Formats: sequence, structure tokens, C-alpha cells
Amino acid sequence: MLEMIVIGADTHKRQHTLAGVDEVTGRVAGEKTVPVKRAALQDMVRWARSLGEDRVWAPGARLDALSKQQAWDRSSPPRR
Repeated sequence: MLEMIVIGADTHKRQHTLAGVDEVTGRVAGEKTVPVKRAALQDMVRWARSLGEDRVWAPGARLDALSKQQAWDRSSPPRR
């Protein structure tokens, strides 16, 4: 069985922080902070892909919400 990784994005004016959380266990699979730049989107997508094949994006989600398996967007990375 593949584990689903839910990726939350905490966005701010100067930087964005991402966290990937296993939807079943609540285990944090990884975290990444990037500056707010156009090139950072590619870095975020590469990082997310490194966490596994089965993943969903939950922009603006808090880690405590992610651990309760609340994913809002099952399609693609956030666009800004």
C-alpha cells in the first residue's frame, strides 16, 4: 500500500514553508523553506516529488490539520 503524503504550504511575504505529512500516521516526512521567487516553484515541486509518488497539496494547511487528514486540494501544486 502506498502512503499518501499531504503537503501543506505556509505562505508569507518573503518565504514559503512546506511540510509533507503522512496522512495515516501524521509523521512529518519532510520540511522545506524557500524564498519567494519564481524559481522557487520548481524547487518546491522537485522537493514534493522526492517525498513519493502519492501526494496531495493542501495550501495554507496547518500541520495539526494535516495530521487529522484534512486535505483540501487533490490536484496540483499551488500557483501564485
